Amino acid sequence: MAYSCSFSTCINLLLIVGLVVAEAFSNSSSLLETTKTETDVLLSWGWWDPVSSSITSCDLKGVKCNKAGRVISIDFTTIPTSKHLIFHPVALMEAYLTRLACFQNSNIYPSAATISLLQVLDVSHGGLTGNLPSSLGNLTLLEELDVSYNSFTGSIPVFQNCSRLKYLHLSTNSFSGHIPEELGRCPSLESVDSYNNNLTGSIPYKILCLPNLGFIDISSNNISGPILSSDYLPDPNKRYAYNDGEFIFLCSKKTHLPIIYIVLPLTIGILLLILASVFCCRHKHAENQSNINTRNGDFCSIWNFDGHIAYEDIIGATNNFDIRYCIGTGGYGSVYEARLPSGKTVALKKLHRLEAEEPVFDRSFRNEVHVLSNIRHKNIVKLFGFCLHNRSMFLIYELMEKGSLFCAVRDDAHAVELDWNKRINIVKGIAHALSYMHHDCTPPIVHRDISSNNVLLNSEMEAFVADFGASRLLEPDSSNQTLVAGTFGYIAPELAYTMVVTEKCDVYSFGVVALEIMMGSHPGDFLTSFPGSTSNRMLNDLLDTRLPRPTRQQEHDIVLILRQSFACLCSNPKFRPSMNTLSHEISQTTKMLTANSIYTMSVEQIC
Repeated sequence: MAYSCSFSTCINLLLIVGLVVAEAFSNSSSLLETTKTETDVLLSWGWWDPVSSSITSCDLKGVKCNKAGRVISIDFTTIPTSKHLIFHPVALMEAYLTRLACFQNSNIYPSAATISLLQVLDVSHGGLTGNLPSSLGNLTLLEELDVSYNSFTGSIPVFQNCSRLKYLHLSTNSFSGHIPEELGRCPSLESVDSYNNNLTGSIPYKILCLPNLGFIDISSNNISGPILSSDYLPDPNKRYAYNDGEFIFLCSKKTHLPIIYIVLPLTIGILLLILASVFCCRHKHAENQSNINTRNGDFCSIWNFDGHIAYEDIIGATNNFDIRYCIGTGGYGSVYEARLPSGKTVALKKLHRLEAEEPVFDRSFRNEVHVLSNIRHKNIVKLFGFCLHNRSMFLIYELMEKGSLFCAVRDDAHAVELDWNKRINIVKGIAHALSYMHHDCTPPIVHRDISSNNVLLNSEMEAFVADFGASRLLEPDSSNQTLVAGTFGYIAPELAYTMVVTEKCDVYSFGVVALEIMMGSHPGDFLTSFPGSTSNRMLNDLLDTRLPRPTRQQEHDIVLILRQSFACLCSNPKFRPSMNTLSHEISQTTKMLTANSIYTMSVEQIC
């Protein structure tokens, strides 16, 4: 069908199209002009050397833009230069900029105080002097302020308008006076670091009672407070402030009710809980005895399997171990995910028929059953049951939703999810599990294959040691000689020539895994040259670059973990620490505070 229009109609249509095109061109030109203006402003500071006339602000190192091409973050810490920064923000930049960081000599902070959307301001190690501008207290969206390692004087500004402020780093300056009580109006505050200043007085009660406050360092000041003995072992479930080797109780949320109103209901509740538990256990035992031949039996009846129903439940849940239910492979056999009729989801490790005919795999399978049936620890994977029938051999484990540590640190998305706190807790969990195996079991158990592949993570990113097929019981009257077992890159070097397995073999492997967690990859090249040419490397060069800069409290924990890891890698096993010592020391990370930053320390300094 042909379309036609009158001359006047066509003219009107052409005019409309022309207006639309002109408006689009105008908007595009406006955006280009804005970007060009931002680029001109940034280049005018003299911080970058433009490489071409077509460069935009988004092309400059340390600058991040949003999808519209507007500057939202400027990080001068990534630019190695000795130039003096001149910072002149303009209105168009103030409308988008949320992060600003600089470690060099600059006058960045007075101008930054006018950027209303600023969330992160980092001018640490900047060589700055004078008073900290009070106008910083008007940044209502500010979440992190780091002015540490400068020469600021005067009093700490009032931050009563910064309701989103979480991290306040003021350490190693010359601040004087009292800690402002107005900080108690910052409900989001989690960490305050005022180490090494000239502050006096005491910590205001309102600050100690902030609901989210978990760490406050007032060391190397003249601040007083309710001090605990330095020999006191703090409860990790309570919150403390740190002051020159001592601890200060943070505010307790307990109500001031008469003791009888607390103790009496608690006692009654505990008694009722005990009675209910006894009743349920007896009822469950009677039910299991009477219904042992009932279909869909409880999955725990698989223990010492000798029945027909439980086996059918496993077969039905996996459709006879169909490949669709396979979620991975272990040192031997395949791992399946199965949802049992009871609603419980478990992991099944099945030994393939050909593997079952191999004596080595059969021994490993039965060894894992023997070891895991007799130990219980919160950081060791739970064995719910097993089947040793000739037609099918499998183990039933607690399901670990996040898979292996090896996969988590190598996948960028999962690696970012594993923030510094989670990684520190993972190292602690592995240390506690190995300490239990070496020192709380009789006879002691040596895993012999500690690696990131054999550390599993649950949905909360908590660590569980798994795969005990190669483990050994250390008999006191035995030579404990063995064939070399384990994963290449994690095996203690002495096994190559002594063939004698000891707890110190696991200690070496633990050191490698702890380094891998901090570095985000296996420390292969680092291990081959340790401790020779690696001694001059800076500690921060070892950290996983996919994660943001750690807080000062996290720095303390990371330094301690690295120090322990290096001790574990000692070539002479006699000089490696025991897992009992490591587990104890790693639980005391809040005591291991240091004035030095991880960015100024080398490997040699903590070896």
